[in-house]
Amino acid sequence: MKIKKYILTTIVVLMSSLSLSIAEDIEEERCEYPVWSVKNADVGAERIAYALVSKIYGTQIWTVRVDEPKHKIMLTSKYWNRHPYWSWDGKRIAYAGGDEKGIQQIWVMNDDGTNALQITKSQEDKLYPVFAPKGEKIVFIAVKKEEAFLYEVETSGKKQPQLINKCWNIGKNTILSPVTFSNDG
Repeated sequence: MKIKKYILTTIVVLMSSLSLSIAEDIEEERCEYPVWSVKNADVGAERIAYALVSKIYGTQIWTVRVDEPKHKIMLTSKYWNRHPYWSWDGKRIAYAGGDEKGIQQIWVMNDDGTNALQITKSQEDKLYPVFAPKGEKIVFIAVKKEEAFLYEVETSGKKQPQLINKCWNIGKNTILSPVTFSNDG
């Protein structure tokens, strides 16, 4: 009887430790930069893309269907990825993703995570990519030292980004936000 009680106590303690460790991991995870997709005929439901910061996965882009919140899909798997943004037709996602040097570049992928294409390659961090309404260009913010610049680049990645405007000088407490387009561009 003592042995059964000892085994049962050990199992309860192990289960408690396991649940505490899982709870600690979940408490440390957080979602950032959520953006809604448009509802399109291919998917049939609105989706949310977001960056999940996690000890297990790092910072990766995930999607979830609004009508099936338990149906989550991780779309990226390496480096550090954030600032997802849906194309206006809901078929592609632009995001800021790390390269092999840890510099944030602008990437584009299909809505299922396939065909990821790095469309910038310069040495400054890039943030907040936003698709133009027709989907052929992306506007983003680049940060060089203590200055922010607004650039435009084709989604094909075949041309160099074009400077639109020097925005402002920034300090360590400056909060940057993505640009927005009107429906007609």
